[in-house]
Amino acid sequence: MNHKNKEEHNEYNINPEWHTDRNRGVSAMLRVGNEEEWIGPCLESILDFFDEIIVTIDCDDRTLEIIEAFDSPKIDVYEYPFEINPNGPGHDEYPADSVHDRAYYYNWSLSKTTKTHVSKWDADMVMRPEYATEEFRRTVLDNNIVKMSGWEVVDPEFKRVSANNPTTGKEVRFFRVTPRLHYEQ
Repeated sequence: MNHKNKEEHNEYNINPEWHTDRNRGVSAMLRVGNEEEWIGPCLESILDFFDEIIVTIDCDDRTLEIIEAFDSPKIDVYEYPFEINPNGPGHDEYPADSVHDRAYYYNWSLSKTTKTHVSKWDADMVMRPEYATEEFRRTVLDNNIVKMSGWEVVDPEFKRVSANNPTTGKEVRFFRVTPRLHYEQ
């Protein structure tokens, strides 16, 4: 993993010791861009489950205002003001040590977490009730990785889910932090 970015934005370098001295618990890592429609229900669904919620943000809508309205000591917000390369074609447009590289951004976000386990949570995801339990939390803390699925919500009132695919496929959403953990381009 690259710890320094080629643009020399030193405040966006990644501490090489980011994975050390972690307290047992579960962090949510949210990378957020203009999510005013979804961020409120998202945070409401996960606030009790996670020990901390790390939000990296680059928005020009009301997203930050909605996050701040939660007024929770569990939520820490970090600005990441760089355009990020897209998923899919063009994902490798920037070198891996650029602040514009998606993997670098994810690793920088990951480095802000402080707990032994992290979840890559999306700002448009809502935690399903069967996962928002102490039993599931113990499952996360007792394993290296945990896969889960979510709802594909299609309206802001959460009255409808996708008719064709109401839940996402299972993917790794929770993982134990280790020195080798990192995202790659």
